[in-house]
Amino acid sequence: MRIFIIGPTGSGKTTLGRKLAKDLHLDWYDVDQWIEDIQKQSITQIFLEGEKRFRKLECDALGLLSKKDNCVISTGAGIISDQDNQTILSKNYSIFLDVNLDEQLKRVKKSSKRPLLNQGDVYNTLLKMREVRDPLYRNVANHIVDTSGLSQREVLQRLKSLLRHDH
Repeated sequence: MRIFIIGPTGSGKTTLGRKLAKDLHLDWYDVDQWIEDIQKQSITQIFLEGEKRFRKLECDALGLLSKKDNCVISTGAGIISDQDNQTILSKNYSIFLDVNLDEQLKRVKKSSKRPLLNQGDVYNTLLKMREVRDPLYRNVANHIVDTSGLSQREVLQRLKSLLRHDH
C-alpha cells in the first residue's frame, strides 16, 4: 500500500499524513522534509536559488519515494504542477485534502516556512494557486476530502474509512 496525500498549502497534508501513517503502522515520508534532509538546506534556502531548482529536486524526490511500499507520502502543494508528477500521482492511490480559501488563509498566515507566500498579498496568491492547481489535484485524486471546519481526528476518521472501503 502506498498512499499519496496531495492538496494546497495549509490543507493538513504533513500533519494528517504523519498521523495516518502512524495509525496504519506504515512508514511516513514528507517530500519537502526528504529534500531538506538530502540537500541539508531548508526549502526557503533552496528557493533562494530559484523555484526551478526546487521543482527539479521535488520531481526527483517523488520519483524515489513512489517506489517505496507500505507508506504514506505527504507532498508539497506545488508538486502537482509537473506533468511527470501528475502521472506518478494518477497511477497511485492519491487523496486530495481540500480546504476552503478562508480557512486556508487562517492556517498559512502563521507560517514563515512557505516561500511562495512571502511575496505580498497572500489571499490573491492563494487564489491564483487554487485556480491553477485545483483541477490538477482533482484529476489525479482517487478521493477528495474537504478538511474545512473539521478537526484532525475527524479528517483521520474519514481517511481511514475511505481506506477500509478501498482496500
